[in-house]
Amino acid sequence: MALKALADLGEEPEESDMPPLLEWEAPLWALYQTLKRQWRTGFEGATGLDFNVFLPVIEKRGWDVDLSLELLAVIEGAMLVQNG
Repeated sequence: MALKALADLGEEPEESDMPPLLEWEAPLWALYQTLKRQWRTGFEGATGLDFNVFLPVIEKRGWDVDLSLELLAVIEGAMLVQNG
């Protein structure tokens, strides 16, 4: 059952209702938190993350560059929508 539907019914979600934890979540989120001020901006504010700042860290950690950038793009999109 969807988490919102459970909340609307006043029920607490069970562990099986939660999405699985992904092994990339914590390290990637920690990287974003470290470099989260690295945004490119235009006249109307933030336009996207400056991925050039993230690349050396991703490469140094030995992470898959393409996958890491795709996942950072998800965070980037969410932040742009949230602050848009």
